[in-house]
Amino acid sequence: MYELSCHQLLKLHKSPHIAVLLNLHPEHLDYYKNFEKYKAAKARITLFQKSSDYFIYRSSDQNVTEIANQTKAAVVPFQIDRPQINGCFIEDNKIIFAQKGKKEIIMPVTEIPLPGRFNI
Repeated sequence: MYELSCHQLLKLHKSPHIAVLLNLHPEHLDYYKNFEKYKAAKARITLFQKSSDYFIYRSSDQNVTEIANQTKAAVVPFQIDRPQINGCFIEDNKIIFAQKGKKEIIMPVTEIPLPGRFNI
């Protein structure tokens, strides 16, 4: 697993089989001329994905959702506080993955070693 910065994504020539995009923050505009250029750099993580790949994204972020709508990969939305028909969410203090009407418990939230709800 790798965490790639928006700067590293500019040089990307291959997308990962499973890519995750959490959010876009305007404080990274020190390098980019505008937010759209920054967003385009972040979107490069999906550029080389195929339909057999996966793009996991935070569906409560409109900018991230716009990127998800453009990928060829299978999309897996997640939201902490809202159940998904297909995707990931928190329910009864457990991380749940739902697909085609079936729910699977991934793990209890208490097993995440990093403190703070934002690390979920």
